[in-house]
Amino acid sequence: MFQQKNLVVFPYVDLKHLRSLEVFAVGYTVINLESTAITNLKDVLEYEANNSYSQSKNLYFVYNLDRPQIKQIMGINNFRCVLNTKENISDLVDGDNYVFFNKKINEFINYDFSGVDLEFETYLVNNSKGESMLLDHLQTINSKALRIFNDLNLNGHLNNLPEILKDYDKKFWPKILNFVELLHQIKIPNSILTQDKSQNNESVKQFSEEYELIMNLNGSLSKSFVQTLHQFAQDIKELNTIDSNFAFYPQELYSYLRTHYWKDKFPNSFVNSWLNLKKNFRKFNDKDWDDLNHITKWSDFLRNSFSGLFNKNLQTLENISRDVNEDNYGPNSKSILGSVSVKNFEEFKKNIYKKLEKINKYISSK
Repeated sequence: MFQQKNLVVFPYVDLKHLRSLEVFAVGYTVINLESTAITNLKDVLEYEANNSYSQSKNLYFVYNLDRPQIKQIMGINNFRCVLNTKENISDLVDGDNYVFFNKKINEFINYDFSGVDLEFETYLVNNSKGESMLLDHLQTINSKALRIFNDLNLNGHLNNLPEILKDYDKKFWPKILNFVELLHQIKIPNSILTQDKSQNNESVKQFSEEYELIMNLNGSLSKSFVQTLHQFAQDIKELNTIDSNFAFYPQELYSYLRTHYWKDKFPNSFVNSWLNLKKNFRKFNDKDWDDLNHITKWSDFLRNSFSGLFNKNLQTLENISRDVNEDNYGPNSKSILGSVSVKNFEEFKKNIYKKLEKINKYISSK
């Protein structure tokens, strides 16, 4: 899988064991072909190799080939395949782009594993209880490879690499990055891999901590945040091509938006949409205010985002206080809001909550 080489198996046709190799075909769409059923096989395969524009690449398993057909297929460029024949074709070995395996003697003819680092492959196999778990591990790696490829295309850097590959020992990272290069036929510049990322890594850490603070809010607020995040992203033209990838990784979407769009605070329109909980079938309540007020103590960005909102709320409470006291109770009446100063907002807010029912009755009567 990681070396991305073509394979030729001879001199037996063993469909059961050959098809078990499909577990290593992650990242490709597997197409099984019986050579005896196609008269112009070489032309068909060459056309597919040169005219496929699908994002999902094809890997061909071709069975019952004869010697001339194998020679023809080996001449096709940009082609990924596993070939199988009953004939002894050891003499067709030419380089190592096609790895030949002689099933009769159970040996690779032109590939020496003695100098090949297989520690990562061994790790994956040893940590997989059966073929299905191994497939899950390989699909996860392929998913991360796609995220790395998209990140590089979009940002021109790999600052999120520590976050993407955090589940793997750093000694395995070069193997995964090499897989990205081979699978997507790109070359990751050394300057990107070796550049000083200390400042950028600090930003990624900060964004990650902010995101965790928000996700630790009550369920309705955190759910509404992710929904609003994706709604905001849909309006950004350059994100359209990778929105499906971000859909599975909202934290990376948040880091991207913080890096490129939200320097100091959330836009007011974003905050208003986020805190409109009607889409989750409930109203914004006192607990929500408390939760938001709590997280602003830990982040300047969140504090800036909500400062205007809290000030506006405080002003609204001041207006209600004045209207209720003067209009409904008169200058000699005891204030319905109590005597706590609004300058001590926390105490004032607690007092307000106790009086909300009376205030609501008053507003309803106006």
